[in-house]
Amino acid sequence: MIKFKPTKNEKLVITIRIEDYRIEELDRIANKINISRNELISQ
Repeated sequence: MIKFKPTKNEKLVITIRIEDYRIEELDRIANKINISRNELISQ
């Protein structure tokens, strides 16, 4: 059996500029599948 080994994945903070309608669409999709906007974009 493989033992669990927690690791820390490095993540960077970035800023992007996108149109309002794109944010609304991202939010709609994220809410539909019950995840955050950030998680949706990361995936």
